[in-house]
Amino acid sequence: MQGSIVLRFILGTVILVVGALAVCFYFLVRDARDAARSCSSQCRLNQLQLALQNYHDAHGCFPPAYIVDEDGRPMHSWRALIISTTFDHYGSAGRTSLMPRWNVSRRPACCRDCVFGARGSPTRGWSI
Repeated sequence: MQGSIVLRFILGTVILVVGALAVCFYFLVRDARDAARSCSSQCRLNQLQLALQNYHDAHGCFPPAYIVDEDGRPMHSWRALIISTTFDHYGSAGRTSLMPRWNVSRRPACCRDCVFGARGSPTRGWSI
């Protein structure tokens, strides 16, 4: 009888300690994951800044908000202009064509690529 009480006490203590360690481990992993996500977002913003700066160095100005066609309607945004210079490692630069309009019903494959995206965002980033 006495041994059963001691065994229950030891077993309860072990379960409590293991549970406390599991909770601590969960919060540590969650914090590390948030820090990594923040670092990843910062890296992507730095890439975007570099792309804009490269465009400025090559053309003497920052890209316009959009490119218009001969009728004055918007065709492409500034993102299409910087994609070919900086984000070539995504493989989109060779497939980027400024001929089709950005709002056509059949978007080319290069326009469906997510070039800049934050994890956890509802749209999973934007495309050109």
